Amino acid sequence: MDPEVGDSLSPDEIAEIESHAEAYFEDVLALAACSVDDMRRGLRDLDDRWGPEFLTPPEHPVEWTLRPLVDWARCILHLELYRHSSDLTHLETAVAQSYLAVLGLGDREDGVLLRDLHHGWIYAARGNALLDRYDRGGPPGHLDEAVYRFEQAVELAGAEESQFGAWLAHAHYLRWCDGDGTPADLDAAIDGMADALRAAGPDGVHRGMRANNLGSFHLTRFEDFGRREDIKAALEHTAEAVRYSEGYPDSCAYLLKHAHAMHRAHDAGHGESAGAVSEAFRRAVSAAGRFASPQGPAGAEQWLDWAARRGEWAEAAEAGQAGIAIVETLLDRQLHDGYKEVWLGELTGLFGDAAHALARAGRPEEAVVAAERGRAVILSDRFPDTQIGLEEVVDFAGVRRAAVDAPLVYLIAAHTGGLALIVTADGAPRAVELPDLTWDRLHAEFETFGRRVHAERGNGAVRRIGIDAFAGWLGRAVMGPLLAQLPGVAEIVALPFGLLALAPLHAAWWPVGDARRYAVQELAIGYAPSARTLLSARRRACEITGRAVLAIAEPQPVSARPLPAAVPEADMVLSQLPGRVLTGPEATIDAVLAGWATAQVLHFACHGEADTARPMDSALLLAGDERLSLDRLLDAGLPEVRLVTLSACQTNVGGTRLPDEANSLAAGLAIAAAGGVLGSLWRVDDAAAAELMARFYVAWHVDGQPPVRALRVAQLALLEGEPATWRHPYFWAGFSLVGG
Repeated sequence: MDPEVGDSLSPDEIAEIESHAEAYFEDVLALAACSVDDMRRGLRDLDDRWGPEFLTPPEHPVEWTLRPLVDWARCILHLELYRHSSDLTHLETAVAQSYLAVLGLGDREDGVLLRDLHHGWIYAARGNALLDRYDRGGPPGHLDEAVYRFEQAVELAGAEESQFGAWLAHAHYLRWCDGDGTPADLDAAIDGMADALRAAGPDGVHRGMRANNLGSFHLTRFEDFGRREDIKAALEHTAEAVRYSEGYPDSCAYLLKHAHAMHRAHDAGHGESAGAVSEAFRRAVSAAGRFASPQGPAGAEQWLDWAARRGEWAEAAEAGQAGIAIVETLLDRQLHDGYKEVWLGELTGLFGDAAHALARAGRPEEAVVAAERGRAVILSDRFPDTQIGLEEVVDFAGVRRAAVDAPLVYLIAAHTGGLALIVTADGAPRAVELPDLTWDRLHAEFETFGRRVHAERGNGAVRRIGIDAFAGWLGRAVMGPLLAQLPGVAEIVALPFGLLALAPLHAAWWPVGDARRYAVQELAIGYAPSARTLLSARRRACEITGRAVLAIAEPQPVSARPLPAAVPEADMVLSQLPGRVLTGPEATIDAVLAGWATAQVLHFACHGEADTARPMDSALLLAGDERLSLDRLLDAGLPEVRLVTLSACQTNVGGTRLPDEANSLAAGLAIAAAGGVLGSLWRVDDAAAAELMARFYVAWHVDGQPPVRALRVAQLALLEGEPATWRHPYFWAGFSLVGG
């Protein structure tokens, strides 16, 4: 409010404003403690009264003064709805409304007639919204502003509202945990939360939350500095929190924290029995399942790890399956695809860990189902069409149907150890332990590989060293031990988890005397995102018998380097198959999508770009630098085709942020539209790629080999032929076949 307006108010008008503000403040706080349905009704009432017509200041000073409180009310109600439902749409709305509330206050000298306590609650609401968003992957600036807003709230309210001090203590704690603080932040967090706990009184409504937070802070200090008194305090305060939260949604987080404290106390030799710790985890994860708590998957992971380290694999399997059930419930509640990525990113390999635990517990069929469900959860979210018939395949009989033509091999780098699950058309699945294939070791090896192959693009020698080293490790850790269990097998379909989806398994090698033996020399290796998508791809391969080709060769103009072998490569394809070519300026997005409708084979000889952070934005580069992204391709509702060849750079490179990510251009097309997709894992050599493609099409179209075996024929021709420089896997191993 303008100071002149405030100065013009009569004492009665000022009293009316203060009365309305106080009543409104109390009503909203009461509403925030009500049921979800009541909170939603309250939001509708706010929207009815404070719609778009109130974007400009009302004439009545009471309404204008109340406007920041209305925005504050929307903020805290959406924040509470987020905490009840785990729907991040509510959290984003709360952040936006908190901004408007603080903006409405403006400078505190502007005459807005709200009590200091009301100002404090508005600043604190802003801090809480920012903290929750920061906790769900928001930028670091959110934490810094949250600390500042809580400090404002504490300064304004003093001892009148101890909750502000509790929130400030929590912000200090986060600053320490995220590496931006000092030990003084952790000490301030513990002291501040202890003060807030004392202020709550023996039966205070906030006592459970504050006790849990104080226990967490002591536990962190114990883990960081080893003080014995801290682990005792952590057990005491987390147990108190559990007592105060019985039967409420918050109890999930408190039970999990108490179980974790018991776990740490046991490991440190402070008296907690292993059985008591296990039962605490079981109780906590069970509560998380009942309330669909977002802390549930992480708690299940902690429990699984605790059981696995003790060799209690049946218990670890129980933990993993409980965590999977919670994940599936949580994902159903995330309404926005971007928000689902947040939850998916927090799984950190839960499905793989569960599969490994089930296999170690002697339940290989259930391990296969857990692995396939992990693939299905991510793929059915990313590609909704894959939900059709999903229930048919998420059982062992459904997976086995996909193994009719060749054995399926799930490859998993779990936190608890590596695992291959071999599924054939008959008989029980076999589990092969791969002890060197751990989550941590795979990420370390892949980091070096990725840095050499993808980051240092201008240095071919560095790329070759990176491929050679990574393929050698794959031979020792994965393919060597696996193929020793598959004597006489001519073909497999690999279903790799996580970063293994970006690995050239067919290029894995091991020494044989003074020479090398590559996996591709032993058998043909196809790839699939899941058993369900493999079945769909094979159906298309059987039903689509035509071979009419649409070739796209060196679109121009583009900002990327020329591809002199692209047009001859397209001419070679057209010498084998009927069809036409789009080249130069005619190779636009519209022309490609129009031509797709009459083709059964698509061949792209152009540049491609992999976006590992946002794989749906990975794209083919067409005329005028138009980007034909995976997202655009899937939205176009393309007709099904027999084969798509992506003779372009990095078209089979997916994301690295999500666990078990399979969103490369090649995988996306195999899931949605193609019987098989030939894609590249790195920037391929133009001449070698053209030669490989020529041999592939002859083996497939002329000799009648299935695509995966035709690709093997072409790769062996380069590996075992001339020129000798092409025998390095950089030249022949960049391509892999997804689908059938």
